[in-house]
Amino acid sequence: MALRSSSRIESARQIGNAEHASIFEPRRVKEERYSGVVKINIPLSIMLVITLLGLMSTGCAELEQPGGKFRSGDEIIVPANETVQGDLYLSGGDITVNGPVNGDLFIAGSNVVVNGDVKGDLYAVGGQIELNGQVDGDVAAAGGDITLSRGRVSGDARLAGGTVSVLNTVAEDLLVGTGTLDVGQNARVGGDLIFGAGTAKVGGAVSGAIIGSADSYSRSGTVGGSERVNINETQGEEPAPTSAEAIFDRVRTLATLLLVGALIVWRAPGILDALSGRLRARPFHSLGWGLLGWVGIPVALLVFTLAWILLAIVVGVLTLGGLAATIITAGILANLAIVLALALTVSYVTWVIAGYTVARVSRTTDVTLRDKYLTMGLGALALILMGSLPVVDVIVGILVSLAGVGVITWATYDAIFQHDPKPEPAPPAELNL
Repeated sequence: MALRSSSRIESARQIGNAEHASIFEPRRVKEERYSGVVKINIPLSIMLVITLLGLMSTGCAELEQPGGKFRSGDEIIVPANETVQGDLYLSGGDITVNGPVNGDLFIAGSNVVVNGDVKGDLYAVGGQIELNGQVDGDVAAAGGDITLSRGRVSGDARLAGGTVSVLNTVAEDLLVGTGTLDVGQNARVGGDLIFGAGTAKVGGAVSGAIIGSADSYSRSGTVGGSERVNINETQGEEPAPTSAEAIFDRVRTLATLLLVGALIVWRAPGILDALSGRLRARPFHSLGWGLLGWVGIPVALLVFTLAWILLAIVVGVLTLGGLAATIITAGILANLAIVLALALTVSYVTWVIAGYTVARVSRTTDVTLRDKYLTMGLGALALILMGSLPVVDVIVGILVSLAGVGVITWATYDAIFQHDPKPEPAPPAELNL
């Protein structure tokens, strides 16, 4: 139990190098233009899928059949005299399940009521969710108001919502993230109760430990294990950072940029030169590509996400459940990797490119690798100093973000589509100060 509680505590606390730079350079028309050369949570993944399933209901109309595995509509009722064999997928407005489901049940709707028994797991997303039947597996639900009224959950219950009320029996662990949590007097939790909430009231019996964090917490029920609940103290407005703190923050940012910049110069100096050359030659063109990138990249990510979701649905219809789960897992991993790469690029790489470009204005001797390190360092320092000035820091941040994302988007477009750009004017003459 000690090891198990420790694991649950941890769960609660957690509620390039390219070989050739030419691929990022503008293709040469007649001459050189530049001189420089987690453990994936499968239930949570499927919850995401069924959330978007409602948006795709029109595109999957051919899959919707009365009494079939996939059902969609403004109002869906599974009558009490119907027994569903296998898994059932429902998406729509008002959804009521009165009959038993001999498999897993996936629901996405505005108002969801489950009165029938579910032999497998229950996954639900909705505005209001009410469970009155028995679930032999686990329950994972996310919504505005979630109520487990009657029946029994034989496995774990993982709930996330604005208001969560647990009035029935959960045989194993109960994990909740909510604004208001109410564990009623008749409720029973066979394992641990783990929560993060604004207000939490526990009136039922918990056989395991109670572990959580809340602004307000009260317990009138019993607990079989330990009880560790952190009460969050109301904090006033944070004081403005002192001069020493501001300086330390700038130094820390500079150190991070120098580290990232050193890695780029070490592993991809040609790419850095090519991107900087584009930015110096056509700065306004790069800013325009930046605007396009900030609009186009999220749209492309959405299209990619819808594509693998649709593929997983089609594979699921073909009863290839294992392959569908693999597609979902791979798709979520790919999305996480893309978002992480974008965050790192916007936070650090764009600043390295912009700083290197600024420093090249006053440095013409940038031939050796040592020169490139020095140029990168001077550029990063210049941007940090400019970003320390009021108002100027906002302008610098916007320009760096647009220019950096723009030149990367521009170069990537040329590399993918083998685009031949029009001849560009040579960079203005540089003064060696």
